[in-house]
Amino acid sequence: MVTSKQLDAMSEQSIETLDEKELIDISTINIRKDLHHEDKILDFLDQIKNPYCFRCDNVFVRVCFSKKGKNLETVLRDFLIRIRQS
Repeated sequence: MVTSKQLDAMSEQSIETLDEKELIDISTINIRKDLHHEDKILDFLDQIKNPYCFRCDNVFVRVCFSKKGKNLETVLRDFLIRIRQS
């Protein structure tokens, strides 16, 4: 099981320092519908290895969050409003 300390360390990793062979392709992840919510999260973490650095086909993805930034819901809402107004 991944600890919060390990997750914190993963969130600080730079994708450039990782071996691309270590990055899991997120399209290969299978979310089991028969599990409870918490178990789905644990299963996902077990499969993805590092939820902050992974691949999507041949695209390397690095996920990061700003402590002072807008939350995802606000960013997506603003984005969709801008698209609609275009």
